[in-house]
Amino acid sequence: MLQFFWSSAVYGFSHPLAYFITNTASTEDLLSYFWRGVKILGDSGLEVVGTIFDGSPANRRFQVAMTH
Repeated sequence: MLQFFWSSAVYGFSHPLAYFITNTASTEDLLSYFWRGVKILGDSGLEVVGTIFDGSPANRRFQVAMTH
């Protein structure tokens, strides 16, 4: 499962934003979903200041892609 979860650094609460039942999400898919989510949050007045990922191979490739 791929889940996007928002956690407030100020107000002490969190909420799942979206989740997808998948085991085949590619790095390109993750990049697209991630930046789309960041834009939606930004358009809503929220600022993304950090991210956390589990150690799945797709997430590790995503993290490498984010640094290039």
